[in-house]
Amino acid sequence: MARHRVGTAPAGHRIQLPPQLTPFINRQREQGQLRPLLLEQRLLSLVGPAGIGKTRLALELAASVSKRFPGGGWFVELAPLREPEMLPRHVARSVGIEEEGGGDAFHQLLEALAEARALLVLDNCESLVEASALLVDGLLRGCPHLTILATSRERLGVDGELVWRVDPLDTPQAGRPYTPLQLARLDSAQLFVDRAWRSHPDFAITDGNASDVAELLRRLEGLPLAIELAATWSGALTPHEIVTRLDDRFQLLSTRHRAMNPRHASLRAAIDSSYDALQDVERGVFRQLGLFAGGWSIQTMAAVCALEQAPALRVLVSLVDRSLVTVAGDPGGTTRYRMLDVLREYAADKLREAGELDVAWRRFTASFLRIAESAAGRLTAAGGERRLQELGAEHANFRAILAADAPSDPAQALRLASALTDYWRLRGHYTEARLHLRAAVRRAPAYTPDLVGALQSLGMLAFLQGDQADAMRWTRRALAISERTSDRHGSLRALEQLARVQFASGDLASARACLERGLEPARRLGDPEILCTYQLLLGQFALAERRADDGVELLAGALELARRADHVELSAVASGLLGRLHLLRGRPDLAQPLLMDTLTSVRRFGSWRHVAPVLESLAAVAADEGQHERAAQLAGAAAALHEQVGARPPAASPVRAPLADRWARAVATGQGRRAFERGRTMDLDGAIRYALGEAAAAVEERDPAPRGSVGLTRRQLQIARLVAHGLTNREIADRLFISERTAEGHIEQIRNKLGFSSRVQIAAWLVEQQRAGGEGG
Repeated sequence: MARHRVGTAPAGHRIQLPPQLTPFINRQREQGQLRPLLLEQRLLSLVGPAGIGKTRLALELAASVSKRFPGGGWFVELAPLREPEMLPRHVARSVGIEEEGGGDAFHQLLEALAEARALLVLDNCESLVEASALLVDGLLRGCPHLTILATSRERLGVDGELVWRVDPLDTPQAGRPYTPLQLARLDSAQLFVDRAWRSHPDFAITDGNASDVAELLRRLEGLPLAIELAATWSGALTPHEIVTRLDDRFQLLSTRHRAMNPRHASLRAAIDSSYDALQDVERGVFRQLGLFAGGWSIQTMAAVCALEQAPALRVLVSLVDRSLVTVAGDPGGTTRYRMLDVLREYAADKLREAGELDVAWRRFTASFLRIAESAAGRLTAAGGERRLQELGAEHANFRAILAADAPSDPAQALRLASALTDYWRLRGHYTEARLHLRAAVRRAPAYTPDLVGALQSLGMLAFLQGDQADAMRWTRRALAISERTSDRHGSLRALEQLARVQFASGDLASARACLERGLEPARRLGDPEILCTYQLLLGQFALAERRADDGVELLAGALELARRADHVELSAVASGLLGRLHLLRGRPDLAQPLLMDTLTSVRRFGSWRHVAPVLESLAAVAADEGQHERAAQLAGAAAALHEQVGARPPAASPVRAPLADRWARAVATGQGRRAFERGRTMDLDGAIRYALGEAAAAVEERDPAPRGSVGLTRRQLQIARLVAHGLTNREIADRLFISERTAEGHIEQIRNKLGFSSRVQIAAWLVEQQRAGGEGG
């Protein structure tokens, strides 16, 4: 190897890169964004977790700009190094500089590269991050025309560094079917097919395996290393068989190629090096974060890890910097964090190996029980919308606790399920709520107030889904236990609920007997909330029996009690019933303002349950006024809400039946059926806005977003922002009070309008809009 004169580039005029044996799959958008940055910035760091594809992206990027660096360029692999003092000599050798009698390698580098307009690619800087940072800083200061492209699992922390976090490849959305052609548009699928074909030349995505390939890619979360390792099994296993073995993904995802870099020989090996580099306290926290199924805030992390918030934040920032934790966004005002599932499973394995699982799990469940119980009973009071959002953000963590095969504390599981009942009810998760409550009741200790509350909740949820027999069974059991244990509150609530089920079933005599049995004790107890529920049902009796004046008095009194108790939901119920009473009396002028007030109130806490009956009532108003298209559209929106929560409105209801007759005639025409179907496509917020007559929002496609958003509606732009913050379809649905299927449809429309195939592209587009000073962000 020749010696080089000071100030000359040692290797001619081309970038020397290792040859690649497989094609690079897409990432065209990232390359398009990174190329100008690499030409403008002197230090660009590609940062991300193990297996995310940093090295391959850097190689492709360097090759694409080679002509812009007449001084040449070099690729330097740092992973094999262990001694920081060897780093300058290793880099010097890699760029072609011979040792000169024990001379200082760093100064030889400076002399050789001083005037060269060259590119230096430093790969895997995390192996010696401090030494890499010192070297890079010195080279940039001493070589004014040098550009450095670094890959690392953590930032270098050097002045002037531009950090680009490498995202996973786009993956199929959960909950929607894919054709082979649709999958073929996704980068993750293209990578899987190419690598699978190399193991099994006959492999292709077909109608028969498309759903399994989609599920496999979702489970692998767009990690290129995981996708490549899974694809090597295609010669021996079908996609379905690979999916079924992913519960032991670390065993499955190891290479079958003998010549592969040991760091990439298995998914576990790739993560091991990151874990081994952590300090002891960071390892301890990392292990416990493996318990979080749905991300976390700094507050929940500190509680679960038994740390004060300040040290918890320091550790968390370190884990984010090392690409072991991802910032998931803060659309609700509180920053949240998450791990890729593969990292979470690795952390949970380490927690078990360390013998810390039982203690950590107890803290985890206790922390989330506190969160749920602190919000329970206050979701429909002032500030309830914020509390609903907070519970929605933690929903996956609640699910993980309740789905445990054998809860460590059955009484605690019962308390958690009971505390979440109002959240599930308001968000329309009726089926899920019944599932968790039944499991908790089955394991619960007998005869406790918590058990009574859970049984009542099961009865109420069954009633809401039109399952009258189950509603009766659970409620009667709650009444029997509460009377046996002298639980006055429990007895009164159970009697009122039993009366409500009987009333809706048309058994007015039994319902009245239950009401009369509980009314006087309820008055003596003096609890305004319980008394309000009794008075509401008495008002419905009056309404059904055509005792209009009595009904007005009773419902107005119930409304006053609800307001006195600051109970937004009961206030909405009372005003809605009062509106329907006026409607049945033939006074739509008095009914409509009350019904509109109800919608305005329930909008604050997003209750699916209370919107549908009001929409049906307003449909009756519209039908009476000859607005048949509006009547049919409102009825369609109500029907969709009933279906989305799995509810069957009681056909025998003496309140609903006469109103339904009015709008049913409007739906019977051809034009009415089309309007009904339009209503069925509306989400909760859109239906409320349409009902309230907010004309600009009546049909979303007529509600353009601000300039710069290329035809997106305001709702679509709102959803695009949530996508950019990293929210899943389910999280977006919970945030905006829409169904998951509606959220998915909006995202599909956004991609079609923008010409994109992935959520990553939506996020990048939004960033570009903000940089350009547009209104997209």
